[in-house]
Amino acid sequence: MFTLRLLSQAFLAFFLALVLVFSGCETQDKTREPATTAQTQESSPATQATEQTTATQPDQAGSAKKGKFLYFANCIACHNTDPTKAGSVGPAISDSSKELLTLKVTQGTYPAGYQPKRTTKLMPPLPNLKAGIPFLHAFLNP
Repeated sequence: MFTLRLLSQAFLAFFLALVLVFSGCETQDKTREPATTAQTQESSPATQATEQTTATQPDQAGSAKKGKFLYFANCIACHNTDPTKAGSVGPAISDSSKELLTLKVTQGTYPAGYQPKRTTKLMPPLPNLKAGIPFLHAFLNP
């Protein structure tokens, strides 16, 4: 009898906790007023130009964050977790040009006239990272 009472109290406490958790969730406010005519009018040419420029420029902070993720997922096995320092196998790679990153990462080659920091030639091409080159570049060139 005592066990049944404890179980029912535990169930009640659990149920109330769930109710409290879900009652705290926000729902979409459907009582918003529609936009006024002034809010829906077209913006000035200067505002449109600014919006267009902002839309075409990559988000530097977001790009660097994605680049950091790619770097840690693919590069730190050989390169240092701090790209300004040499790793166990790979050299320091901060401030690498986009051309160098593109060729070395995707094809395993260097740009014409480039002098490699190491002559080991151990890095394999990683063509699957081609789309991530701009993000890696943003991370390595803050």
